[in-house]
Amino acid sequence: MKKTNFAALFIVTQIVYLTMIFVTIPNIMDFSQWNKIFDLLPMWYTYEYAQNLLITLWSKWIEIYLFPQLLLDFLYPWLFAATYYYAIKLLGTKNTIILALPLLAWIFDYLENIILFSILKLWYLG
Repeated sequence: MKKTNFAALFIVTQIVYLTMIFVTIPNIMDFSQWNKIFDLLPMWYTYEYAQNLLITLWSKWIEIYLFPQLLLDFLYPWLFAATYYYAIKLLGTKNTIILALPLLAWIFDYLENIILFSILKLWYLG
């Protein structure tokens, strides 16, 4: 990959990340009465916390959580993995374990997103 292509990939990755951090997540947290959303508490919330958050977000869940946050959260891990995989390659490493780390992060983030989407779908659509 050329350095100019890498720079473009890095910029797009950061735009998506910053959009989530400064736009979509604060919007969701505003509707959730500033409770931390699932993306900020992976695997560290109780059933009661999750239930209260879902009840709080009931009226706006599609507008603010399912789209655009979850869509961006499906796009970002791929961008992150691609960006850091190529960054590691540009640094010249040939260590396959190090090269695999961004790809593993991508896989686990996608698994989290699939589980979250399933929770939202079951909760709101039955």
